[in-house]
Amino acid sequence: MKTLWIIFGVLAALLVILLAVLFLGKARIKIRVKNTVKVVFSVGGIRFWLYPMKYDAAENQAEARWIKKNLAKRRQKKKKNQADRAAGKPVPNMLDNLQTVFSLIKQARDHVGGKLHITVHRFHLRVAASDAAQTALLYGATVGITASIMQWIHTQIAPIERHKKAITVTPDYVTGQSDADVDIALKMSLFHALIVIFHMYDAYREEQEKAIFRATRRLAAKQAREERRAAARAKREERAAAEQA
Repeated sequence: MKTLWIIFGVLAALLVILLAVLFLGKARIKIRVKNTVKVVFSVGGIRFWLYPMKYDAAENQAEARWIKKNLAKRRQKKKKNQADRAAGKPVPNMLDNLQTVFSLIKQARDHVGGKLHITVHRFHLRVAASDAAQTALLYGATVGITASIMQWIHTQIAPIERHKKAITVTPDYVTGQSDADVDIALKMSLFHALIVIFHMYDAYREEQEKAIFRATRRLAAKQAREERRAAARAKREERAAAEQA
């Protein structure tokens, strides 16, 4: 009986710890861009690399293995899509994928409203082009796009906290090389993060089905056009043969 109470006590303690983490813990996504892109997800000090583009194998073996595995999956998916297209199966194109992304962004905005905290520690962009005139045009476009995106995120998704001079865009007329140094932290309680992930997973599956449906409809329309063209060509050939006879 004593052993049973000990087991119940341990389970109760684990449940309390789990609830405390769910309601009081913080899930954090850190995006850093400086020569390379890195997106890190952390919970309770444990970090998970979500999107490192490059790595130093000698510096981080775990990251190197993750990227190698991820690239292999991408290659397999690309080969599968090519095989499906060759077999005449419906595969979403770029427009379908863009519609999926925009729909997911809209749904994510609805779910994270009031629960997400965004802090911009650094957002420094240096823009450059082949000559001074193109650099000036690129600089103006970058300033306009950056301001519009920041304002949209601030008003539509979540307020942005930033330090003084945290966001800067500067032209470089000397080196001719563009660069970025970005450090953005997104924070949300783990409980709300799990709810958002659950909803977004369902939304992703639904949007994937819609994309497949659009691809199927587009493929059917293409086949119908080809059949009409083939029928029209056959009629022309019959007409030409009849005239020759």
